[in-house]
Amino acid sequence: MTKTKGSQKTETVKTTARTSKVIKPRVEISSSESEMEEENGYVKLEKSMKKLFQDFKKEIKKELRDFEESLNFSNGKLDDIIKKMGSIQNVLNTMSEKQEKLENENKMLKTKVQELECSMEELQQYTRNKNIQIDGVPKQPNENLKEIVKTIGNKIDVPIKEEDIDAIHRIPTRSTNNPEPIVVQFLTRQMKEGVIQKAKSARLSTNDINVHVPIGLDRPIYVNDHLTRQRKEIMFQARQMKTERNYKFLWTRNGKIFIRKDERSVVINLNTKEDLKKIV
Repeated sequence: MTKTKGSQKTETVKTTARTSKVIKPRVEISSSESEMEEENGYVKLEKSMKKLFQDFKKEIKKELRDFEESLNFSNGKLDDIIKKMGSIQNVLNTMSEKQEKLENENKMLKTKVQELECSMEELQQYTRNKNIQIDGVPKQPNENLKEIVKTIGNKIDVPIKEEDIDAIHRIPTRSTNNPEPIVVQFLTRQMKEGVIQKAKSARLSTNDINVHVPIGLDRPIYVNDHLTRQRKEIMFQARQMKTERNYKFLWTRNGKIFIRKDERSVVINLNTKEDLKKIV
């Protein structure tokens, strides 16, 4: 059977309809849309970055405020410490001034004490200005000290009467080898000085005063000023230094001690132990 044109047309339409259902249309994106999407991404990223930066900035500001508060607090504490340090320094300065004042007062007191000691020493020595001390006279049973002194006076050509003697006695000594010294107090200073002057050039010994000593054991007798204990110690040390340092002269006069290197040297007055340092 032959198909008509109308049927062919109908079939063609059906075929076309089936074909249109299978083939999907192709969607194309324009370049302008792609640029818009990319720009939107940048905008979002920029917003995120801004938000992060703002948050970071807020955090930094907060930390700076906290640090500033802490610094102000520390500065306040530091000011308090500095004020306290200043107060402590003032206290230390005051204490230092007081200490210096006390040290100066202590020095003054020491000087005054030394002056008083010297004055006392001079006074003690002055009370001995009529006294002589005789060393080297052996102690005898039932001895008559006044007769011994009168015998010494006859030997040195200075007549001594019993009434010229105000007091006479032996004094203790720490020496176990030497007899106790004899101290004589005359009525006048002139008598005392005359006896000492003549006795120094006479070179007295036990044979000159008629005391009993074993044969061959004759001993020298010394007549000197009656010195205070302190001046005796000075004299003892000076005598040792005289030998050690080859000094030629050492003597006493009116209770004062003098030493001299030789005839051309200056005379050194030994009033205190400190003066011994002058012996060089």
